[in-house]
Amino acid sequence: SHNNFSGSIPTPLPETLGNGVPRLDLDLSFNNLTGSIPPQLGDVPSLTSLDLSSNRLSGKVPSFAGAKGYYFKVSFNSLNLSRNNLSGNIDWAISLKIQSALTSFDISHNNFEGKVDFLPSSSLDTLDLSYNRFSAFTAILPNGVTQFRMSHNNLTSVPSSIFQSKFLSVLDLSFNNMKGVIPFQLFEMESITLLNLAGNHFEGSLPIGNQGMDRLSYLNVSSNLLSGEIPQSIARFRNTLRTLDLSHNLFFGTIPFYFLSEMTLLNTLDLSYNQISGQIQSQISNLRQLRAISLSNNQLSGKIPLEFWRMRTFSSIDLSHNQFSGEISELLSQPFTLDLSSNSFSGNTDFL
Repeated sequence: SHNNFSGSIPTPLPETLGNGVPRLDLDLSFNNLTGSIPPQLGDVPSLTSLDLSSNRLSGKVPSFAGAKGYYFKVSFNSLNLSRNNLSGNIDWAISLKIQSALTSFDISHNNFEGKVDFLPSSSLDTLDLSYNRFSAFTAILPNGVTQFRMSHNNLTSVPSSIFQSKFLSVLDLSFNNMKGVIPFQLFEMESITLLNLAGNHFEGSLPIGNQGMDRLSYLNVSSNLLSGEIPQSIARFRNTLRTLDLSHNLFFGTIPFYFLSEMTLLNTLDLSYNQISGQIQSQISNLRQLRAISLSNNQLSGKIPLEFWRMRTFSSIDLSHNQFSGEISELLSQPFTLDLSSNSFSGNTDFL
């Protein structure tokens, strides 16, 4: 891997490839390989891991039954074809179905299309189908999957089999075409630590209930059509949440600092591009790990409390395009980004 190899993968492959070793990990990633993937790879004895990612391979993927028509001779545990120009549907993956040991399957950043109605293994741990053109996911998600990424596709709804997963930790369905309300079942899943639903067309309120998601550390529902007030139930994540991004929606009302201030682990807060009004409250100083805050393009007003300017952790502050007023106190932190434009601040600039 990580060389300047070019041209196509040679065929026929050397007959001695893989001989004499109990398992062969073939890694040709990060090169300039072109052409198609040869079906003879399925004939290589002891091949257990294949990584062809980050090349310029194109065309349809052949059946991994091999040129001789039989399946891999030993258990295959990892396949990475990501970041190429591969296309077509994924019917070829059915040749992997007998590979019960396959735990990692990454075909992201290609041009695959159609429906995903089966998966190549029941033992998957990591599944990445993101940055393709898939229109639906109707397969049964294996119980052992801990990471499922399917962002930047053409899904129109949240795959229902996700709700049955007991060990799913990372779920990224961002930038699809999903509409309607966010299924409340998502927020009842116990094992989720990262949930990314950004860049869809979800509407209605944020359906956070009173149970589930006890480990959530990252929540991003930005760039949707969500509305209503920020739910008080979000305080359930006070002991785990580190990133909260509700930006580019239609949320209104005031910022609920009286419970938001209990999220002492929060380091990124983005509420920009909503219809939020009211003032910043002094309780914000309880967020002692807050490094980045963006409240821009809302209807916030009033003076910024002294406690805000005395916070020492900020690396980025964006309060632009609001109706804030008053003088700016001395900043105790030294943020890399400070945007206070399009407000009604007054006084001198000694704080700089």
